[in-house]
Amino acid sequence: MPKISIVSPVYKTEKYINKMLETIRTQTFTDFEVIFVDDGSTDNCPQILDDFAKEDNKFKVIHQKNSGASAARNNGLEHCSGEYVYIIDSDDYLEKNALELLWENAQKTSADIIYGDYYIEESNRSILKKVFDREFYTDNSNDIDIIQSAVNIGGSGINLSSKSFERINEFGGAPWRAMIRRSIISDNMIRYDESLKGLGEDILFIQNVYEHVSSVSYIQKPIYHYRMLNDSLSHGYKKDLLKGFDLVYDKEELFLKQNNKGNNHWITYYYRIIKYINLSLKYYFQNKGNTSSDTERFNEFKRTMRSYPYKTAIKSVPLKLISSKNNKISVLLLKMHMYRLFWMLKKRKNK
Repeated sequence: MPKISIVSPVYKTEKYINKMLETIRTQTFTDFEVIFVDDGSTDNCPQILDDFAKEDNKFKVIHQKNSGASAARNNGLEHCSGEYVYIIDSDDYLEKNALELLWENAQKTSADIIYGDYYIEESNRSILKKVFDREFYTDNSNDIDIIQSAVNIGGSGINLSSKSFERINEFGGAPWRAMIRRSIISDNMIRYDESLKGLGEDILFIQNVYEHVSSVSYIQKPIYHYRMLNDSLSHGYKKDLLKGFDLVYDKEELFLKQNNKGNNHWITYYYRIIKYINLSLKYYFQNKGNTSSDTERFNEFKRTMRSYPYKTAIKSVPLKLISSKNNKISVLLLKMHMYRLFWMLKKRKNK
């Protein structure tokens, strides 16, 4: 049995995949397997993967009809056998010692889930993101509950603290953020919700993982490079975005209620809704692809903000939770029902 299983869904990333493959090939730690799941790619990815897999039997390729990233990840999870599993994206890439750092920490701490730092790769610069303010290991249930609640914040700094850390700088549910003990996933049949189709399924997956996590570790060293791509799934006009968000809210609230989650979890969920308000402006209300008039779009925005769960989220999120001054101002405008000013500020930003 390999120490680590890497699972990587692949779909039309021909432009970037060779970088990812090379960083896997040259890892300083070698006791691992890789399960590539070709999700019906129509470019040269299937052939690239097949050729790569011929080099070593630790590389395995599964071809499936196009079913989405969640289905591809689930397929990969069915076929991996490592003590730990690390799920990565095929358009990103690893630090050359990523697996070594993760495994050394696993041996030292036996943690169920192990986090590392990462770089955001933009077109002309790399930005190092430190997830927490300091390294730690914890098996304290209160610490773990706070970390689980923070999965909802989706990348932004937030003023949550515990005995193990004073600040969470960058967080969220993206699977490449951490290596997870595989038995937690397999023994509890945890899988990605394929109905969410790219909207929050990674957050729900990690939240379910945390229901069975007894220890968490964080190494303050970079392990991953995340490409900020303009052609990624999250860009462009999304006509059905609000309907998609409604499904996410239903799934999230069901999780919170079924697992009797406390106030921290509901507050961070509401904070996530605030972030989705910003996304809705960029990719729906103020997007150039929306052919409705500006008045019609603004009126729809106001109606949406006055409906559940947006109204509840705006009212419930405490300003002291938000670390960014600009984000505080935005939420304050919503709390004061100053929708027009909020609209104008976001329109200027989204130009």
